[in-house]
Amino acid sequence: MNLFGLIFFLPLLYQCSAVEFDITTLDIDKLLENSAAFKQLKERVSYLEDRDLGQQHLISKLRNDVAKQQQENAILRETVAGLKSMLDNKNSATENLSLPHKILNDEALKNHKPKRMSSDKSLRQRREMIRKQAPFGSVAFSAGLSKSMLHAGAHQNIIFDTVQSNIGNGYNSHHGVFTAPQEGTYVFHSSILAYNNREVWCRFVINGTPSTAIYARGTDNRHDQGAQMIIVSLNQGDDVSVQNTAADDAIYGDASIYTTFSGFLLQGESEAVIG
Repeated sequence: MNLFGLIFFLPLLYQCSAVEFDITTLDIDKLLENSAAFKQLKERVSYLEDRDLGQQHLISKLRNDVAKQQQENAILRETVAGLKSMLDNKNSATENLSLPHKILNDEALKNHKPKRMSSDKSLRQRREMIRKQAPFGSVAFSAGLSKSMLHAGAHQNIIFDTVQSNIGNGYNSHHGVFTAPQEGTYVFHSSILAYNNREVWCRFVINGTPSTAIYARGTDNRHDQGAQMIIVSLNQGDDVSVQNTAADDAIYGDASIYTTFSGFLLQGESEAVIG
């Protein structure tokens, strides 16, 4: 082949090679897309993406569980601290006790009764004072619990220590007892907030006799609130309180005042209309 023929033939050969290369490349891409290996690779990527999403959900759930456990641990620490305080007080009282280490006999019980009688005497004196001081027809009060009771005893008065109003001076914030300054029909209301994951049984008590019950049960790491309202006829000097029913209940209280006890005179005896 002469030089002229070689110059003419080389460009033609290059063009044919380029066309053949493009066709081969397209065929390979098509084969790859249709191949089982490519499909398996796509399925693998999809599986990994789904698994990553599931792991993210699991991590979020674990974080919530950790936060819940931390809150439960805080409650347990408060419970342990309360029990330790009770134990320390009990040990202190035991050390100062002068009675023999045996079951108290009847004589010893008599010696311990005057404190209770003294308290009753004080309550009677307060009733007499209320009878003399309260103006007729003006009786109303509202009080709340500013500190939680983590280990309330059975049949223990709830001491609503924060007094918002006490018209007629009928409510005693030291004993948690309302004493009717005059005869008539009264309305009482109480709202009790249970600690998270705890339940509370309470009830109104009138002159030592249990009345309407209040129940609340916190679930799923949340608080719960129970409330009751009663309308009762009272004589002058009758007393009303709210007591915890079961031992070791946890009643929530703080400065926001979620747990309350209130009441007012609906109608005095002399105000009743005779038809």
